[in-house]
Amino acid sequence: MRGLNGKRVVITGGASGIGAAAVARFLDEACRVLVIDRDARGA
Repeated sequence: MRGLNGKRVVITGGASGIGAAAVARFLDEACRVLVIDRDARGA
């Protein structure tokens, strides 16, 4: 992913599975990430 530095991203269901993987990837790309999930401990 190119050109994502500083972009804002909202991930729903980010506590586990594909959502958690997406969160990790966007953080690696220096994005600002908002994680929303019903499992507060995982998010």
